[in-house]
This record gives sequence, C-alpha cells and structure tokens, in this order.
Amino acid sequence: MKRIAIFLTAFVMIIFPLESAFSYTVETPRWGVSAPDATRRTNGASLQIPGQVLVQKKGEAVPELYLFDPAQQTLDDVINQLKHASDVIHVQPNFDYDAVETRPWRVSIDETPQGGVSTVMYGDNTSFHTVATAVSNDQFISDQTYLDQIHVGPVWDHATRGSHEVVVAVIDTGLDIDHPDLIDNIWTNKDEIENNGIDDDNNGFIDDRHGWDFNHNTYQPEAKLDSKGYTVEALTHGTVVAGIIGARGNNGIGVTGIAQTVQLMGLKALNGLGHGNTLDVVKAIMYAKENGADVINMSFVGHLKDDILKDAIRDAYESGIIIVAAVGNDGASDTSDDVGDLDINPLYPGCIDEKVAGKNWILGVASVDQKDRRSRFSSFGTTCVDLVAPGEGIFNTQIWNASIGGLEKAYRGNWNGTSFAAPMVAGAAALIKSYAPGLSAKEVYDYLVYNADDIVGKNSELTGKLGFGRLSIEKAFTSIDTYAPASAFVSAYVSRQKKVIERSFFVAGAGQGMDPWVRLWSYDGILQHEFLAYDKTMKAGVSVALGDVNNDNELEIITGPATPAVSPVRVFNLKGVLLKEFQAFPSHIKIGIHIASGDVLGNSKDAIVIGAGNGGGPMIRVFNGDGEMVSQFFAGDRAGRQGISFALGDTDGNGIDEIGAITSIAKKNTITFYNAYGGVERVTSVQEGALPLGRDIVIAENAVDTGEARIITGSAQGEQADVKIFSLDGRMVKTIPLFNRLLKSGITLTLADANADGKKDIIATPRRGGGPQAQMFDLDGK
Repeated sequence: MKRIAIFLTAFVMIIFPLESAFSYTVETPRWGVSAPDATRRTNGASLQIPGQVLVQKKGEAVPELYLFDPAQQTLDDVINQLKHASDVIHVQPNFDYDAVETRPWRVSIDETPQGGVSTVMYGDNTSFHTVATAVSNDQFISDQTYLDQIHVGPVWDHATRGSHEVVVAVIDTGLDIDHPDLIDNIWTNKDEIENNGIDDDNNGFIDDRHGWDFNHNTYQPEAKLDSKGYTVEALTHGTVVAGIIGARGNNGIGVTGIAQTVQLMGLKALNGLGHGNTLDVVKAIMYAKENGADVINMSFVGHLKDDILKDAIRDAYESGIIIVAAVGNDGASDTSDDVGDLDINPLYPGCIDEKVAGKNWILGVASVDQKDRRSRFSSFGTTCVDLVAPGEGIFNTQIWNASIGGLEKAYRGNWNGTSFAAPMVAGAAALIKSYAPGLSAKEVYDYLVYNADDIVGKNSELTGKLGFGRLSIEKAFTSIDTYAPASAFVSAYVSRQKKVIERSFFVAGAGQGMDPWVRLWSYDGILQHEFLAYDKTMKAGVSVALGDVNNDNELEIITGPATPAVSPVRVFNLKGVLLKEFQAFPSHIKIGIHIASGDVLGNSKDAIVIGAGNGGGPMIRVFNGDGEMVSQFFAGDRAGRQGISFALGDTDGNGIDEIGAITSIAKKNTITFYNAYGGVERVTSVQEGALPLGRDIVIAENAVDTGEARIITGSAQGEQADVKIFSLDGRMVKTIPLFNRLLKSGITLTLADANADGKKDIIATPRRGGGPQAQMFDLDGK
C-alpha cells in the first residue's frame, strides 16, 4: 500500500498524451474492449483513470479491468483486496500516457505557400543550415533537413530503400491510411476479408485489415473526431510519426520516410486529445507481436512506473521485436537544476526497462537540433537514453482534411518534440531489418547505438546523458556490411537465448599517466563510446575485461588499476553506468591488477578473476558477480614479485574455464592451468627462454579444425614486439612480428571475432610508451 501511494505522487506524460485505468469486479474486458474515459484534471493531465484497476493474472495475456466507486472505496483498499489471490501477478492503476508536441523558441520556420520550409533559422539570427537534398525525387525532400543529418541517402543508394516484408507498428493517435504518401505503405492483413463482419483469421479482431483502434474497439485505425474532443496537434500526431518512419519515397510527390518501402501497422491507443492508458497500450503491443510486427514505435510518455506495461514490452522484445520510444519533453534550456533529467524523474515507457541491470529492451530516443545540440525541451539521462535524433522543425505528412482548420494541407512543418526523433530510429531499424533480416533485436540495437555520431563536444554539460550519440544510418550499415555474418542477410527465425554473447567492439583502458578513460572501439578503429572509470586524479592506468557477471545475457565492463593504486574493482554496463565496486586486495596494499572474466566456477555464470600486477606476488583471487571472494591461491613461486600473467579458457572441452598462468616453478617458466580453487589441471612446458615472466597471455579455444586450443602470448617489456603462439603441449606454432621491431614497450593482447568469420582474431596493443595503436590479425598471422 505504501508503494502504491508513492507511485501516485508522480505524474504521467509523453511526447503527446495518453490515459489510464483501475477496476473492481464489475467488468472484465476482452481484447477488443476499451477502458472507459478518465475524469481529467483541468489542465488535461491525470495520473490514472479514477475508479479503475488492472489485474494481471497468471496465464492470462490481457490484464482484467475492474471498476469501483471512488466515493465508496479507496484505491489502496481495492488493490489490497485484489492482490492476495494466488493467481494474481500485478494489481495497479491503469496509468495515463500523453503524446506532447512542443514549439521551442530556438527554431522558427517560414512556410512556403505549398507548406514547404524555405528557411530554418536559429535564435541567434546569424546561423543558417544549408540542406543538401538526398537522392530521391520526392517533391518536398529539401524541406526534410534531418535526412542529411542522419546520413540516410547513401544507404538508399547503395544498400536498401526498405522492404514490404518489414512491418512497423505505430502505437499512437491513429494514422491517415488514405494519405497519398502513406496509402501504398499501409499494412494489410491478407488473411482478413474486408468488411464481411467475420474474424476470418481467428485472431480475435473482426475486419482488421490495416490495424485496430483500441479506443473505440473498431477495425478503423484512423484518428477520429468524437465526443472526447480533440486538438489538431494530437489528432494528426500519429500520421506525422508514420510519415517520418515510412512515407512512400521516390514517388515524385510529397515527402519520404526513412524506410521508403515498408508496411505501417496502425494501432490507435491514444485519443484525439493525445491521451491513452495502460490497458489500450498493452493490447496494442500484444496485437503487434501476434500479427507480425518487426518494429514498434511509441511516441508517448507517462510519469508512473507500470509493471504490466513492462511485462508486455519485455515479452515483445524477447520475441524479437525492436522497440523504440521517445523519452519525453520535460527538459529546459538550463540543465543546472536537473529539469528533464531522467535519472531523477524517469518517464515511461522509455525508462521502463532495466538498463542498470543490463536489460535493454527499448531504444530510448532524445532530441537534438540541426547542429546536434540537445533540444532545450528534450529530456536526458544516463540510463534511459540510447540515441538522439533530430526533433526540431520536422516537415512531414499530416492528416489531410480540408474541413478541419490546420489540416487543409497534406504536409506541414515545424513539428518539434522527441515524438518525432523516435520514429527516425524506428525507420532506421526498419531499413536494417529490410537489409539484414536475420539480425536479432539486440544486434540491431548494437549496430545503431555503437555507430552513432559523437556529439559530446556540442553538449559537454551532458556527457553520458545523451546516449551513444546522434543516429548515423550510413555508419550503421557500413558496420553491418563489415561485421555481420552471412546468416544476417537471410530471413529466418533465430533463437536469441544464446550462451555466447556476441559483440561488435573491443574495450581498451587508458595507460599509466593518463586520465582513466575506458573506450569502446569498433574493429575498424572507430570510437563507439567512452567514460571515466575513476576520478581523473587516478593516473595508474586501467585494466579492463568483459564478462556477463550479472548473468543477464548482457556484457559488463570490469575495471581495476593497472599499476599500484588503491582504487577498487568496478563493474559498469556498456554505457558506463557504475553497477558495483569492491576491493580485490586490502586497501593498504597498493598493487596493480590483471582482470579476466569467465565461467571458472562451472555454474554457467561469469566470475571475476583478479591477478596481482608487477610488484605483487603471483596471487590469484576469484570473485563471484556480486564481488564476494570465492577462492584465492598462489600460481607458481610465491616469493616472486612480478605479479602474474594469466588468461581464461576451456582447454579440455568440459564447459568450464581454466586459469592458464605463466608461472615460474623451480626457475623454469611454464604455463600452468588451474581450476578456480588452485588445483593444477595441466602443465605445459615450452622451449627454454621462449616464455619470460611478464609476457601477456590469452587462450584461443577451438583454434584449429581439430578443436584444440592455442596459447597466445605477447612480448614482455624489453623484448622485441611479437606474438608467440603455442600448442597445448608447448610446441611453438608461430611467431608473428608486431609494429616496429624496435618497439620494446611490451604487448597487451585480447581475442575477438573481428571479421565475423566465426574464428577468434588477435588484437594487440603496446603498453606504456608504445603509442595509442592497435593491430588485428588472425591466428595465421594475416
């Protein structure tokens, strides 16, 4: 009861408006039944629909709607009566969501008589943006200034303009399915016969040829004028969003969508005032999932945590659907008082997933202007925002109805809001699915976010709070062409419950004497993201490792000091958000550490393995994902003070990683393989002098056709720069010279499938004094 009361002190709203509901035992709606109207506050906003409660039961796809009389019962009393049933999962209000359009002072647009944009002018009256027309013959394409900003033209020319095989569900205020620039891209349910009054495909909806209106329980998904009232902005909101995603392109009229060819599934969950509710939104998501949507766009927000909506979104994502949401227009020009900071005041559904726990079900999108500066209205935050896209002065389709003032023309400009930034990302996702249909939702997310254009320099006060940068469709496609496996270009169902987490980047930590940056790089050397792992006063360098230490099928970054320091081991998500920290050694012991992560405990969870660095003894400690020490042991001669070089790998094929360390036993250097508790599994002796202490080591599993692993070492400080590859029995297989042979700084190694051929490749970087460079090559030295 206390928790519900706390939630109700929040407020709900979005990039245009929605609604909410609660209930008692009066009514249990099926798929097609909409919740009654809310009684709204005088300012048009409410937290939930009075007198309504939603109950989610085990085994039931759709939550039940219960009605009660607020004059007779309190909300808390009703929830308490309903929540104790054994089959109940959630009991909550039917929360309110809003689609909100804004008109910030920064942009003014002079419309031509035809509705086009002649000039886009910034508030200082001195800066003008020159538009380079993308390659498409649409009448008003020069007014779509954002197309060049997100670099979609080269993709149209060289990769794809979209596909009718891809379906994007637009959950919004309805869309004009007869609009001349949308009609050819409207989704059609081929299993349903039009207007025969029969549910031909047995999906629970009669005559749903082009989608569904969940407000009015009808097969017509268009925006409607009814007794609830309307505003022109809200009425046409869904049509603007749909046009940005997929207006038919290169057809000689009007505008173009990001995906010029696509299917737009109209799902009306918001009314003509822009208000909607949990129940209708959840039913729309379920309809999209069960009727073949590849992408869902949600340009609306609410202020209240919504567990039923969260479950629906998670279910859709896990079924393979890409989900894009606007993050809201709660920002202001001055960010010093935290106005618009989603870390403090989250908005939903953009913040509904659990990114802090490594679960990223939604691509949250904020807005920037034409110079890549955060739009003053746009919300921001470290965990809710994945990308930004243009959201000011947007010119696109609108409802065309000559009898309604403001809708006399088929196109209109000066749309501003994160509502209109989100569909650019949804359109980009649709292009990717057209081109590489075999990619999973997570893989599409990765290609989009890790190939965004860096805008930190233009938004320095919001470092880390605008996601990975501004959408760049061209860079995403370049990365797909370079790294996506052949299977990505074949349309087939792919299971997403993988034990092995694939990645399209590697991680590097700064060297000694530098600020403690951690940077994510693509394999072609493009910086994807960066963050400070420690305070800038820490100059010891940063050791890094990747591992799924949260056991959530998402990689985390583990860091520690590379040279003597007292800084803790820290665990971050890929966006640089700190998840946990702990001390690997007592704080009075100042040594650097080496880090690795893998399943050394045999519990299908990645542990964190820490080894002492130079100056420490050959101590190895094993920690679980919570930072609790499980074991510790000495690897080799405990009197040594050169630390320990080690790597993890399953060399015997039993599914459990061993700890392979370069050890000195009886003054002879060997590679000794230990289990997590210090038990010796294998000892590999190598040629005399070939393995001095201080060489870095990695282990490549299944490195050859026979399935045998390879031991790979990088030169120690003072040695000529090279990589030596050994078989498990100690035979030297190959020596690969690196960089300039005069370079003697020592080499650090990591392994990754850099060219997506299913085989591990070697990434080598010099240690301190060797310069900020990297070389990548396969196990044959190519």
